[in-house]
Amino acid sequence: MSHLGPNFILDLRVAMRRIRASLGLSSLIVILLALGIALNSTVFALVHALILRPLPVQNPSGLYILTQDVLNLGPRSEQPYSVLEALQQRAASFSQVAGYAELDTACRTPIGPARVRAHVVTGNFFEILGTTPLLGRMLNARDDAEGAAEIPVVLSYPFWRSHFGSDPSVIGRPLTINRHPFTVVGVLREHDNGIQVETTPDLRVPLRAASVLATDPDYASYRKLDFLLFMRLKAGVSPAAARDEAYSLLDATLAEEAGRTGEPAYWRDRPLRLESLETGVSLLRPKLKGGLLILMSGVAALLLIICANAGGLLLAASYARRGEFAVRLALGATGRRLTAQLLTESLLLTGLGCLAGLALSLFATPLLARVLPPLRDLTAATLTVSLDLRLSPPVLALSMALCLVAALMAALPAAVQSAGVDLIGALRSVRTTRRQRLRWALVIVQAALCTLLLSGAGLLTATLKNLRGIHPGFDAARIVTFTLDPSMAGYSDEQGGLLRARLLQAVRRLPGVQAAGFSSRGLMRGTGIKTTVSPAGRRAPRSEFLNTSLNSISEGYFDALGLKILAGRDYQPSDINEKSPQPVVVNQVFARRFFPGQDPIGKLFGTGLDIVAKPEKRILGVVSDAKYRSLREPVPPTIYGFSPVTLKTGGSFVLHVRTFSAPDEIIEPVRRTLAELEPLLPFYEIHTLRAEVDDSLWAERVLAWLSSSFGIAAMALVLMGIYATLAFAVAQARREVGIRMALGAQSADILWLLSARPLLFVLFGAVLGAATFLAASPFFRSLVYGLPAVNPGAIAASILLVSTTSAAATWIAVRAALTTPPAAVLREE
Repeated sequence: MSHLGPNFILDLRVAMRRIRASLGLSSLIVILLALGIALNSTVFALVHALILRPLPVQNPSGLYILTQDVLNLGPRSEQPYSVLEALQQRAASFSQVAGYAELDTACRTPIGPARVRAHVVTGNFFEILGTTPLLGRMLNARDDAEGAAEIPVVLSYPFWRSHFGSDPSVIGRPLTINRHPFTVVGVLREHDNGIQVETTPDLRVPLRAASVLATDPDYASYRKLDFLLFMRLKAGVSPAAARDEAYSLLDATLAEEAGRTGEPAYWRDRPLRLESLETGVSLLRPKLKGGLLILMSGVAALLLIICANAGGLLLAASYARRGEFAVRLALGATGRRLTAQLLTESLLLTGLGCLAGLALSLFATPLLARVLPPLRDLTAATLTVSLDLRLSPPVLALSMALCLVAALMAALPAAVQSAGVDLIGALRSVRTTRRQRLRWALVIVQAALCTLLLSGAGLLTATLKNLRGIHPGFDAARIVTFTLDPSMAGYSDEQGGLLRARLLQAVRRLPGVQAAGFSSRGLMRGTGIKTTVSPAGRRAPRSEFLNTSLNSISEGYFDALGLKILAGRDYQPSDINEKSPQPVVVNQVFARRFFPGQDPIGKLFGTGLDIVAKPEKRILGVVSDAKYRSLREPVPPTIYGFSPVTLKTGGSFVLHVRTFSAPDEIIEPVRRTLAELEPLLPFYEIHTLRAEVDDSLWAERVLAWLSSSFGIAAMALVLMGIYATLAFAVAQARREVGIRMALGAQSADILWLLSARPLLFVLFGAVLGAATFLAASPFFRSLVYGLPAVNPGAIAASILLVSTTSAAATWIAVRAALTTPPAAVLREE
């Protein structure tokens, strides 16, 4: 910016007049740059929030979490309370060790009953994080003391806002949780999620609250819960040394506990990692990290194409003014002065585009949280989303850097060209056939980036098509799921069983209902229950850990899902009386895996790891295969346990209703049916199964849609750039074309003369883009399904599409020169 000085204000005024004089061109450049900057800023905001942003806690780099990789389960960070206690009392590597356990429970709020997620936290939970409240106070070690008059509870910001209307007088008010009185003592600040990135519990309670919140007597004490552990490392202690000490304490504690209870400690021999918690724990990060990085690369490539086009437009505009520049040079202006003037004009124009892009991203970024899929934990419970997508300083810094780079990339080519104006040539004529290497270099770059984007879009779109073409095994088109938890209304197990029976009977009588049944777990929710199975008399090795999925169902469930009994029979109410061996229904994959080539009916098997399986279960029937957690997952071996409608059990369950017509039409009648039976107890989740299937493909659908949109946009920009560049080149060569045609050249000769080199440049750029895509193909392996990451068909189709559309743009640009009479061209001077 060496031109900033006495002439800057004058240059700025001239630039503003030039922008007003060419309002159409100026508006196009501003819109293109605004879209490019907005897309990059918005996507980076999501990348920063999920992958890069440090936790908003005190000294996040000093926090660590213990993690073990468990076969068929993935990373696991929960440990028994005994391990937490051992680390707190005996570990010398950590200054503090804290943790929390998760419980789902019912809560009576000012707006009615609600099913909530509560975290039972250690007394130092908020101290180790350095969290301060928005209202009231945080929990502390004194709140764990038994026998205190009241049990305190801290509300999350989303729960306070949605259930208490952001009432600042909430502190000190009573709150009934699982039919027990609590007292609200604090409200957290917005996006204070503890160590989690995008989710937050509704409530946080002290350890002693576990005894009144647990619905299962086996877990009615915090000492019986599993805690997610995290700690702060002491200064001077290496993570490796701290991990070794933690593993030694964990192994000794679990061995002692196994000796006391007689149960094997499955987690003892799992490798233990001590991982940094600087960026927190995220559910979405493992699923979206690869896709987000590819998406970031895509929007960056699109911005490069936009900058190339904006640069080409400014280049053409400055070339059209070379007569003006020549006159100014003849009158004594210097090349540096002309460059300063044109650079000011270009930077002002591109700066307007960048500012518009930042304003657009400020509006669009908060909307991203609304399009995220439902987030669920291992129990398939829906979690509260609390993802901070505000434009933080790093995001704003990157956006400003993008603005500067985009402005310079768009403005410098025109400024450099203006500095090299040929005074004599410009004064004599504006018609020249000199090569415009810079313009054609921009065409090569655009063609390469467009091919790269289209190849990726083709691969991701084909993946989505393959997944959508999979039949899940059930009738997704005509099923609605209703999730209910009778404990939200204070129901006992006996009352819950009675309500379940009455509800099912009433729903089956509704017009339009073909079948209905219950299950303990919904389908296509990304999670489920697993166990370890082997035929009776055999031993399941460690490699078979958690090899089978489970689901508890009522009579009528298979009819409701559209599953077929292929061998044996379905459940009957009398089957509940058979205890040893317990009759079960399994799917085809289970039968083939554990009893290959045999008739599975009547076969016995048991559960357990590293033990000889007892004849605990007997196969009653075999049902057709169906997807369980997602479409990507192969159909797992599945056991359908029997939980008849009349069974007196509490907890939540999922009602599946299969209809004769459109499933949406049955939602309101079923809702009214429940209201008649229990007005104070709502369904807390209602979905069509088709919507559940679509939600399971959220990441693939968004990536395919965005990559396709970017590819189409890139194609349009490339065509615009090729047409503008070639039309400008043709305009320069009008005199040469006129002379050639006057001397007898044919139209085909002229067409080949003008289009051969541009198409060669485009083809070179397309091949360069394809080569880049091949080099990047390893990044696509985790995203594709049913396709190789290196897909020659997608690459060839992209090259063909870029070349064909470029040829069409070339023909349109050249046609004007072929239709101009040679005499008219030769008379122009």
